[in-house]
Amino acid sequence: LPERAKLLMGQPSSFSFREAMDGGWFVFIRTGGEDGIGPTLASVMLDDLWNAVRSRGEGHSPVHVLIDEFTQLCGPHTVEMLNGGRKFDVRLFLLMQSVRQLKHLGAAGR
Repeated sequence: LPERAKLLMGQPSSFSFREAMDGGWFVFIRTGGEDGIGPTLASVMLDDLWNAVRSRGEGHSPVHVLIDEFTQLCGPHTVEMLNGGRKFDVRLFLLMQSVRQLKHLGAAGR
C-alpha cells in the first residue's frame, strides 16, 4: 500500500459518504499514480459508498462517482453498482486509458 493509504487505514475517519451524498458532492476515487490510494483501500471505500447508497434508499438526489483507473477496481462491488446503481440514481464515470483494457477483465469486462 502507498504510505498515504497506510496512514489512513489506522486513523478514525470523520468522512461520511452519506453526508457527501446528501450534500451533492462528487466522489472521486483515484487508485493509481503517486497521489492514488491504491486498489485495496479504493475497494474498501467503494464498498462503504455502495452500502451508504443502498441504506438511504431510492428517491434522493443523484450520486456522482468518478473512478480513476476503473479496471483496477472491477470486482463484485463495482459490477453490482453498475447493475443496480441506476435504481438509486448513482451516476458512475469510469476512467481508464483505453477501452481495450476491459478485455483483460475477462467476463467482467464484457
